[in-house]
Amino acid sequence: MEANVARECSNVQAHSSLKFFDFLLNLGQEAQDRSRAYFNAFWADLEYEVRGYVDLTNSVTTKFGTFTISELIGAWACINTIAMLGQRWSERLAVVTNSVNGPRHASGGRIVLDVSTPELGLNWVIRMLARETHISRKQARALIH
Repeated sequence: MEANVARECSNVQAHSSLKFFDFLLNLGQEAQDRSRAYFNAFWADLEYEVRGYVDLTNSVTTKFGTFTISELIGAWACINTIAMLGQRWSERLAVVTNSVNGPRHASGGRIVLDVSTPELGLNWVIRMLARETHISRKQARALIH
């Protein structure tokens, strides 16, 4: 499933001046759909793994709020999906050399010279988390903190 997302992300133009936020905005409908399917499947897989140990409707209270186990798992799945998309963006912008005369590495001589770091504003992440996990922005903000 992640390979499908990677394939669709490779269709988005990437250049050194393109910020991660803009990359996400430029994802076509097919890439968005595949990313959402990845997120939903990952969330379901995590819940399946945990369900045998805890009731997903149980609540956990932190200094930032009270959350169900399912909300916590959904937040983790969402953050993981954003990170996976960030990795796809970084891979597209990575500067790699196949240096013959340079230092030898286990990778057979390929050297990564530069990799961009994906960054998103906190408010954008909160909006995305709220939208994708069907919780309020207030609850999403508390989950992020």
